[in-house]
Amino acid sequence: FLAIDQLCQYEDPTDIDGDGIINDAGEMMANNISGNSFLAETDNCSIIPNGPFLGTCIEGNIGDSCIANEACGPSGLCSMNQQDIYPPQGNGIGDACDCEGNFNCSEDRNVDGSDAALFKIDFGRSSFNRGCNAIDQCNGDFDCDHDCDGTDAALFKVDFGRNTMSNPCPMCTAGVEWCNYQ
Repeated sequence: FLAIDQLCQYEDPTDIDGDGIINDAGEMMANNISGNSFLAETDNCSIIPNGPFLGTCIEGNIGDSCIANEACGPSGLCSMNQQDIYPPQGNGIGDACDCEGNFNCSEDRNVDGSDAALFKIDFGRSSFNRGCNAIDQCNGDFDCDHDCDGTDAALFKVDFGRNTMSNPCPMCTAGVEWCNYQ
């Protein structure tokens, strides 16, 4: 790791979020008015740090800046390696930027009441009560463990309220299943 004084001196105009992963020039030109773009080939999360110089807590104190897991609290995870674990098979959008709770992504770039209504329909499903599977998917089984429980609700809560004016969700591909259940 770099010393704190070296970290504070890092400045590169081609690295929008200052995490040490360079954004390509085409991606920076494609940014929309709010400065958000998810077209980067090098930085999978160009506006939220998730690289070797600076990261973002994706577990624990979610959303806080960090340089070590300990900064994210007990059992916290500091994304400093372009993590893409949601969904479990990855989707090319870094976990620090992903917007898991935007279930109607072909219609909007936010997590609002319409998404909460869809989440509520499937919340509580488990192996004892119509478990989530390939034929009967759940809105909200973010970790693909065949249920929609409190762990999934905590992740949904983190994204709730994101909208086009405040941390918009990245563009997504409609119709792509979140979980690849076997």
